[in-house]
Amino acid sequence: MFETIENLCETVAPLQVEVWTSPEPLPFERRFEGTFQKLEIGRSWGSLFDCGWFRFSGTVPPGERPEELALRLDVNGELLTVDAAGRPLRALTNLSSIFDRRIGTPEKLYMPLSELNISGGKFEVWADAGCNDLFGALQLNGTVRFAELVRRPARLAADYFDRRFEREAAEAGCSSDGLPVYATGHSHLDLAWLWPLRESRRKGVRTFATALANQKTYPWYCFGASQPQLYCWVAEQAPELFEALRRREAEGRWELQGAMWVEADTHIPDGESLMRQFIYGQAYWRETFGHEVRTVWLPDIFGYSGSLPGIAKLNGAEYVLTMKNAWNLFNPFPYNAFNWTGIDGSRVLAYRLPEETYNGSANPAAVMKCQRQDAQRAVSGASLMLYGIGDGGAGPGETHLELLARMADRPGFPPVIHAGAEEFFDRIAAKRDSLPGYTGELYLENHQGTFTSCELIKRINRSYERNRQELEFASVVWGKPLPPWYDEFEKEVLLMQFHDVLPGTSIERVYREAEERHACWMERIGEWYGTRKEACFFNPTSAPLTRFQKTAEGWRLLQLPPFAWGGSRPWNGSPVRAQENMLDNGVIRVGFDTQGGVAGWFDHRTGRELLTAPALFQLYADKGNAWNIEPGTYDAPLEPGLQLVSQRIYADGPVGCCCQEYHYGNSRMRAEFRLNADASACEVFVTLEWRDPEHLMRFELPGTVDADTAQYAAQYGFEEFSTRSANSVERAQYEIAAQRWVRIADETAALSLVSDCKYGFSVKNGRLNITLLRCAERPGSFIGKDDKARSGDARYNDLGHHEFAFAFAVDHGDATLPMELAEWLNRPVAAAPETASDAGCKLDWTGGQFAVTMMRPAWQGGGVLLRVYERFGKSGVLPELPGVRLTAVRPDGRALGGISATEFHPFEIKTFRVQFSNNRSSMNQ
Repeated sequence: MFETIENLCETVAPLQVEVWTSPEPLPFERRFEGTFQKLEIGRSWGSLFDCGWFRFSGTVPPGERPEELALRLDVNGELLTVDAAGRPLRALTNLSSIFDRRIGTPEKLYMPLSELNISGGKFEVWADAGCNDLFGALQLNGTVRFAELVRRPARLAADYFDRRFEREAAEAGCSSDGLPVYATGHSHLDLAWLWPLRESRRKGVRTFATALANQKTYPWYCFGASQPQLYCWVAEQAPELFEALRRREAEGRWELQGAMWVEADTHIPDGESLMRQFIYGQAYWRETFGHEVRTVWLPDIFGYSGSLPGIAKLNGAEYVLTMKNAWNLFNPFPYNAFNWTGIDGSRVLAYRLPEETYNGSANPAAVMKCQRQDAQRAVSGASLMLYGIGDGGAGPGETHLELLARMADRPGFPPVIHAGAEEFFDRIAAKRDSLPGYTGELYLENHQGTFTSCELIKRINRSYERNRQELEFASVVWGKPLPPWYDEFEKEVLLMQFHDVLPGTSIERVYREAEERHACWMERIGEWYGTRKEACFFNPTSAPLTRFQKTAEGWRLLQLPPFAWGGSRPWNGSPVRAQENMLDNGVIRVGFDTQGGVAGWFDHRTGRELLTAPALFQLYADKGNAWNIEPGTYDAPLEPGLQLVSQRIYADGPVGCCCQEYHYGNSRMRAEFRLNADASACEVFVTLEWRDPEHLMRFELPGTVDADTAQYAAQYGFEEFSTRSANSVERAQYEIAAQRWVRIADETAALSLVSDCKYGFSVKNGRLNITLLRCAERPGSFIGKDDKARSGDARYNDLGHHEFAFAFAVDHGDATLPMELAEWLNRPVAAAPETASDAGCKLDWTGGQFAVTMMRPAWQGGGVLLRVYERFGKSGVLPELPGVRLTAVRPDGRALGGISATEFHPFEIKTFRVQFSNNRSSMNQ
């Protein structure tokens, strides 16, 4: 067993330990409000996620040299030491904290005595503690492990690290190709994951305090951190610390990383959400630090949408840092440095970390791995290494920095340059024309379960996105200013899209609190609208709305064109016909069997049956976790599966229904197949009480339409993926994320599956599939974590009540059908506020090649902003708009010169400042 720095230190004296505990954090000035305990080594001070203010005190024995002494502290939790005024000094991490020790050790146990005030040989230090390790686990029942004064001479530590470095350099077989490795200190910090949001706020202060403290000792040390949301939290809690950070950034020793508000998932948020991640992120950097950030910082997300390059470029970001695609299960991703082209043709320079971790150890083996595994190093001329303890924060410690210090100018060792990642990107950008290229989604052959896990948070996200759109439309057309809390609301939406929240991979508490927060926001939104009109509704989208409404006087038809408002009228069309086993509206006929399946789907227009076999709800054994649908899961459905226990088929005027009830184990489901008059889609509304863990449910539709590729909706467009399984790449794509619809077409017809808030699809050999439910175990148990409720609903995602909708549709070349159906499926129709009048600004938009995703009051400069994109993947020209003046602007409304306002290339996104003449306009295409 190798020596460690711990067993070379000598204990000088024990410390007195006192703590004031509380269930939730208390500020320094209220620290005495907690429950007091006087502690000894080995005694527990709290349970998981408890908080405490510790006071450690002691005396320097006569004859000891204070400069050689340090406090060794370990309370089996995270500590933030503070000065006498409560200002952060540095953070400490427990020895037993969970971490992948192949890439380093997480503990930070020592605080130099020189950082404290000593009076008459006496000293004390306060520390804010969390009873959780870096990964949110309760270690050793929260007992105090170390609280002592130790002798730790600088020479002893230097000799130890000299010996360690030489040993590790010999083991790594160091050599140099003469090209540099850029080294950037970093701490990946999940804003929620195995801990609640409130703990991330504290982790941010701990991490930043440690980085700043270490920069005093190592003047060459460059540290970087991402996510403006995290910086806001730190500024609120520790303003003096934040000002020190600003000074370091101005010196070039602190790098601002990431142009987005948070490191968000990129599959589930809609296009406007991703756009606003950048708008709010870049606005924060400009307003707080005076400049934007040019790098998209997403090392840990679960796949990279092909829409991302275009959105990034529009917002001033030209580089993308990745890592996760190194986790492919089947086909190694071939590149490290490459040009990534998005669905709209935008190109960014991307880099995949060759060490295959953002938690680099900074030891000789790590540097050599960067040199040896960077596939483009010989062309790009450099590699990048991120080092430091991450996921739960903390960042680089003494070991990282001491080992790096010994690499300086070492013969036979790659040159190590301490700088930020943007400096590295700027260097390799000079060679970008010689680098390989990749087009479209960076599909991750892993973690496909995140498209479906935790239905609750995905439904909350869609609610937020819909309400955002409706609020902004209402403000524009009726002149009611957005509420004063609207900026806060927008940031809440963005925060909930963090890549371990929205994908469903956090602990139960995160989602319980998200639901509570959502309820509060819905109440505030309702108060802003005030009283609603009973018979006046509005359409805030560029998709036409058709809805049947049953009243005491009979059926009424509500038809609203895009961006319009009004009432319904009596319906007098042809009714839907219902027979014993089918529904028919003259456009399509849908038949049902006695086993609970859709037995037939007939297209009257072409005289074609659209199914090769019944479409069914299928169940599969799901042995994966919240991230993963294991390979082979779909090999065979469970038999028996859902059992049909009742069926009722009827028609009532313009609406025909087949209501089916199913049982399985302890679970119950009701599916209402609804066919509306004149519709070419059958909508399915599901109410589900699911009580059987480790199951997955899909709806599978075997169609007669087949083609080599299918379209999967993406933000501001769509991508095409193969429908075959002829090679390992195609076989690995057994679940693909889509923005609520997929479509496959042949020469005469196209079939679509559309969802309101489900994102996992596959289209293989004519079979369209949508994943509706995953009842897999929540995160936490895989590290032995006690989530305070590890049984029942808290142990598994998606046990309990669900309500959702999907639809299957046929078109004959009208690709707008699934796009517009996805906009309105299962969406409540908003009633206009009582104060609404017909005098507001109005856009008459009739669909076609272009769609609008945003109409809102400008952030600055007055007027209205309109976001438009080309949605068919073809070049086009936006028609002239009589009475409307369009000025192309940046996504946030700032001025932009020299850009054509009307010419669009495929899937291009443009933002316009709109000025109406006479408050009304016509926008017909």
